[in-house]
Amino acid sequence: MQMYTTDQSFITVKDHKTNFPSNPSCRLINPSKTDLGKVSKQILENAIKNTNGSLGFNQWRKTKDVTDWFDDMIARNDKDMRFIQFDIETFYPSITESLLDKALDFAESHCTISPSDRSIIKQAKKALLFNEK
Repeated sequence: MQMYTTDQSFITVKDHKTNFPSNPSCRLINPSKTDLGKVSKQILENAIKNTNGSLGFNQWRKTKDVTDWFDDMIARNDKDMRFIQFDIETFYPSITESLLDKALDFAESHCTISPSDRSIIKQAKKALLFNEK
């Protein structure tokens, strides 16, 4: 049985964004998670790792990994490099159930995601917010 913690939800102000004073934005932080969320995270991390490996993509989690890779490219004098840089503004709120299904379908063409794994991911997507006044 899932047990939710009733930790207080809160927001952080994104004061580093462009036009902050005239257009403030914030991020909702929800610390109330279940153990199912941790399991879902492991399933998703494994699927991402296997999909990226199958496609030959790089996806770094630490700045040092990026700089090490870049230094290696410079050392090899690889002239045919391409970079993409982008800033995701509303990443999590924009993940609809339909988009999640499409992403899982795509990943399934490169790795195994069982029906029970898919069910765990979808169940963990449901969130509860707690606010004590």
